[in-house]
Amino acid sequence: MAKINGIVKNRHGDLLENAEVLFVDRSFEVLTSGYSNDLGEYYLQVNERTNGMVMATYAYGEEYLGFTFANLNSGIPHRIDITLGDVEFINFARIIDRSSDKLIYQFQLASLEAMNNNKKNISPLNKPEFFKIIIEDEKIQNYELEKKSVPVGGRNQQIDEYTLRLK
Repeated sequence: MAKINGIVKNRHGDLLENAEVLFVDRSFEVLTSGYSNDLGEYYLQVNERTNGMVMATYAYGEEYLGFTFANLNSGIPHRIDITLGDVEFINFARIIDRSSDKLIYQFQLASLEAMNNNKKNISPLNKPEFFKIIIEDEKIQNYELEKKSVPVGGRNQQIDEYTLRLK
């Protein structure tokens, strides 16, 4: 079966040794796991053909938040370089608008600093100019970005939810 490999680093470019990297299926069953070596390299081999995601953590909630790369077919080799930082994309969804055949992306952003300081809104401060979209090495300029605050389940906090439409 296929192998998944890459490098784990932080947002400053420092290689991270002993970061945990998992391949989980859509029901969040861990199919294989591994750790990055002293060069930040990790290797996973999935022994069954399925769809799933790569998830990575390192000192989760203390220094960094997590990383998720979804919609992977384990029958195909993948190179996925992982960058861990203090902001995490969660609840990422890719939607096809049937009326226009255009892609819509929805996601939420969580901030480690905001969570550790018990802020009412746990998202980082963002402005549209902070977003940069690159597809196949080309910077995309023509898009629409909507933001709304939604409640975080079971907590008295909110998180910013973004809807991104490519034009």
